[in-house]
Amino acid sequence: MKQEMILRKVGMLFKVEIGYRPWGEEVIYRPEYIIWVSPKLVRRARDRYYIELPVENVDLARGKGGLALRPGRMNLFNVRAIIGMYEDWDEVTVDIDTEGRVFFYHTDPGHEAALVLTDESEVEYRWRVVKWTDNGQITREGFGVVELDGTVKEVEGNWEDALASIG
Repeated sequence: MKQEMILRKVGMLFKVEIGYRPWGEEVIYRPEYIIWVSPKLVRRARDRYYIELPVENVDLARGKGGLALRPGRMNLFNVRAIIGMYEDWDEVTVDIDTEGRVFFYHTDPGHEAALVLTDESEVEYRWRVVKWTDNGQITREGFGVVELDGTVKEVEGNWEDALASIG
């Protein structure tokens, strides 16, 4: 299922802020990326503007005020470890195995995700989650695939075993 990314209209353009990083010693967070979205890619429903990820036929370029998402010939995926979203993990990391441009960001402190711009129809990634307890560290790791239709498949285990069970 595709993910909706809600946009804010600013003049004739649309923008979204993703990722958060600490700002000094304060508990205030600022976005890691500001993405300006071409009006040609924006959808509107129920008085809100959005794009659905993964999105096909786009390009993501660096500009002065952030990143610019515009029509192009590549695919943009948002990769997050599903297992890291539903439990209380202290650390969640993803490593992207698919060729392309990768923009890592944090969804919460210690929780890593990535935007991946590629010409592939799916993105393969490895994930690792860690929780610290009084008895030590609990670590789980596995492999995942995000397909162009938004389907996400994740399997726990080493790369070879996980790939065999997904395929």
